[in-house]
Amino acid sequence: VMTGHANGLITVNVAEADDDYREKHREGMREPYRTVVGHIRHEIGHYYWNVLIRDSDVWLPRFRELFGDERASYADALDRHYRQGPPADWSNRFISSYATMHPWEDWAET
Repeated sequence: VMTGHANGLITVNVAEADDDYREKHREGMREPYRTVVGHIRHEIGHYYWNVLIRDSDVWLPRFRELFGDERASYADALDRHYRQGPPADWSNRFISSYATMHPWEDWAET
């Protein structure tokens, strides 16, 4: 089980409530602010993208102006992020290093 979202269904891996488990993943994934509540908040951000942005003629173009084009390959972005890490100047332009990965993650982190 992974904490994540799929079309409005948010799953939570209860193992993340264990300090040792969460700390291991927090360090391994270079996510210094990882908490259970923060992870749930992030997944809810993905849900709200589906509800508020995805099908909106008004908000989708604005989203793309601010966050980038979400049609870019998520799989490629994920691979690049974990292979290369965030851009050197990420802290000047993003709320977290994970937000640099893909426009959907930038939105959910924000």
